[in-house]
Amino acid sequence: RQGGSTLDLSHWSVRLKEADWATLSDCLLEFDLKLTAVFLNSSDIGAKAATALSKALSENATVTKLDLSANQLNDPGAGVLGQILVKNSTLRHLDVENNGIGHTGGVALAEALAVNTTLQSLHLSDNSLTDASAGSLGTALSTNRSLRTLWLDGNTIGVKGAQALSAALGRNSTLHTLHIASPKPGSTIQR
Repeated sequence: RQGGSTLDLSHWSVRLKEADWATLSDCLLEFDLKLTAVFLNSSDIGAKAATALSKALSENATVTKLDLSANQLNDPGAGVLGQILVKNSTLRHLDVENNGIGHTGGVALAEALAVNTTLQSLHLSDNSLTDASAGSLGTALSTNRSLRTLWLDGNTIGVKGAQALSAALGRNSTLHTLHIASPKPGSTIQR
């Protein structure tokens, strides 16, 4: 990977305490490490740790893939991630599947997508996104020109949300794959 390295603390392999998140944040700011992928899925992070990592992730210039799935970030954590996406210019792939993200968090991420120019893949499956959340994401997709893949399956998005997303696809030429089956994982709509 052109000299990049991976940090994998996923699946509770290492239980970090609250004070450890500041140390991890410092590591993410170390450009000499050349971290390109960070896997923290199923690591019991929560919104507090996301806040502790936010400065480093906002300023990091090497991480292109971040997996925070299954961490119960909920809406506050999604809000923090939205702030990160507004500032970060290297992150290409973000996985926040199964984090209890609801409408408020979905709106925060949508607002960030509207201005982010680098994210190519966003995995939001198995959260609590609604038709209204899908409407906000649709609005963001109308202006976003970097996202190529969006996973939304396993949310509570119905016909109205699907219609909002469909309308946005008419104004977006970069999104190639939208996974939207609900509530069970399923079909893919491809262009």
